[in-house]
Amino acid sequence: MKNNIIIFKKIKFYNLPFLKLYSKLKKGGYLVAPAASALTNIDNNKLYYNSLIKSDIAIFDSGFFCILLRIFKGIKVSKFSGYLFLKKFLNIKFKKNTKFLCIDPSIKESEVNKKYLNSKNIMNIKNYVAPTYSKNNIFDKKLIKLIKDFKPNYIIINL
Repeated sequence: MKNNIIIFKKIKFYNLPFLKLYSKLKKGGYLVAPAASALTNIDNNKLYYNSLIKSDIAIFDSGFFCILLRIFKGIKVSKFSGYLFLKKFLNIKFKKNTKFLCIDPSIKESEVNKKYLNSKNIMNIKNYVAPTYSKNNIFDKKLIKLIKDFKPNYIIINL
């Protein structure tokens, strides 16, 4: 792989295979998989854009973005969907004491996610149903307290 790190609008995209991405993630960090539709809108959504800039690892979830990079910048990268990353990630054999926090959009989604993680022998799970935040107030004291008290190894945001 010729180009391992591509910076686009200050977002650090990694063009790496799964095991190298996972190795980086295990050291701690925030991974994002922005879709093409989200990338086209980042100039209009400053909160989302800032979250992408602050990420430690962004992966090329958008095949369209990969094509545009090749056509306009001459940069060849491989698409790595967020779905595929998550699928490979959840197939890892984690230690029993590995803690997962899932932030979900609904109680039903929490139940489905917990059942799925249990089927992967991931048992140490807390689920949190995210409230609807206003644009002016996205600070969630309950979520911060849960993270501080539970101290998860991994947080999966399913919104």
